[in-house]
Amino acid sequence: MRYITLYQPTYEVKETDDKLIVPVVLMVEGVHNGSAGPVLHLSEYYKNNYQEWNDVPVTVSHPVINDQHVSVNNVNWDEWVVGELHDVHVNDGKLKAKAHIDKNRAIAINPEVINYIKENKKLEVSIGAFTENDNKQGAYGGDQYESVTTAYQPDHLALLPNSKGACSWSDGCGIRTNEENMDDQQVLQFLNEKFNSEAKDLKEFNINCDCNDHDNPKPTNMEEKEVINYLKENWGIQVNGLSELAQDEQVTKEQALEVLSEDLSDLDKVKELLPQDLAEKVSTGLESYEKNRKELIDTIQDNTEEFSKEKLESFDMETLQGLAKATKPTDYSGNAPVNNSENGIEPLLPAGVEISNN
Repeated sequence: MRYITLYQPTYEVKETDDKLIVPVVLMVEGVHNGSAGPVLHLSEYYKNNYQEWNDVPVTVSHPVINDQHVSVNNVNWDEWVVGELHDVHVNDGKLKAKAHIDKNRAIAINPEVINYIKENKKLEVSIGAFTENDNKQGAYGGDQYESVTTAYQPDHLALLPNSKGACSWSDGCGIRTNEENMDDQQVLQFLNEKFNSEAKDLKEFNINCDCNDHDNPKPTNMEEKEVINYLKENWGIQVNGLSELAQDEQVTKEQALEVLSEDLSDLDKVKELLPQDLAEKVSTGLESYEKNRKELIDTIQDNTEEFSKEKLESFDMETLQGLAKATKPTDYSGNAPVNNSENGIEPLLPAGVEISNN
């Protein structure tokens, strides 16, 4: 008998020729520790003008000038902005939207953004807004805060590859859907971190919290099924739990693929399952693919020192192609591509560049 845990991608990506469209959670209720210290954010305030987040620029990191954070309107957008927000709404107390990411701009500014999205990595975000705080201290859900934000004037949303936002992924923010499917070990790790526990199994886990009242915690012993319901209702996390697959039962196509997923991720094992002629074609294609990747990486490193070889090897083929194109130097010589015309052969030069007839 084999036990499997289903695990689904964290978020779905809609891709067009020039854009990646991904769901994002900008803010959830709770105490978040940002530039102003621990501040309480409540949906009753950020939902008042949530429509104003529509069309707000999406940047890579928060814009800065001389190490000081500034409005996105004070910087060169070509150096910071990779997209904009659309379809902004508030649902279940969460401020959500669709981030439309321009692939070419992202590749030029920071290709890790494309890499994070395409590989379903946990991409953190952080809102950039002018806010009003009441400077009233208190506690919310066991967390102390120094003030409550009562008004928001949107400026930008920052994507934070390799960084953590004030409203972090573990808080429920980031490029993600409302629900995150987790296997049992991820659930246990989440619960241990959230409730300062050291449980080694879900069945022995005790949550020191009343599910319906975060402000008045009460010791609660919960079964595995109750833990799953708790996570779904209170944290927007959907846990599938363990599925049992008996060897003597008829296996569905989906179950078989799930069981084979580890083998299917190993190309050598995949080739062993194929007929010899098809396996040879696959091998030839893989060799050509790796050769093209190496040539692109060499081209990028010849034209820029910004990325290490290890970092470039982590990018997908489309990102490498875009980056090679973006870093290719302009050819101002007379050896540029040519165009046949009625008056003979003329070099195709960049705008504003001419060749003397002398």
